[in-house]
Amino acid sequence: MNPNKLRGRFDVSVDGKTIPVLVNMNSLRLLTENEEIGLSDFDKEIQKNPLSFVPRLLYWGAVNMAQRAGKTAKSLPNFDVFAAHVCEDEDQFTAYSEQIVQVFGGATEGKEEKTQDSGN
Repeated sequence: MNPNKLRGRFDVSVDGKTIPVLVNMNSLRLLTENEEIGLSDFDKEIQKNPLSFVPRLLYWGAVNMAQRAGKTAKSLPNFDVFAAHVCEDEDQFTAYSEQIVQVFGGATEGKEEKTQDSGN
């Protein structure tokens, strides 16, 4: 399956294995229900600790993808192992973070829209 970053579908590498992730409304539902985060507190959670939030969102995206394939979360590494691999490389962590920003419709650095002067 080819990753589709605009849809929230991409891969995470954990211990040499490729784990498919799907960040969408269902993964947000899984995150908020399992971690008891209200939607109104979502922005606060992101700002409070992105080093914790990014792996948590990716993990629930992996659970989402596993469930869509008829598997359970038990088919995945536990969260602490998953998070350790997500956070071990700063460049890769940044790439995952940028992919999440793209999913939510935000612009990434260096990719802002260019406007042209109409001359009027």
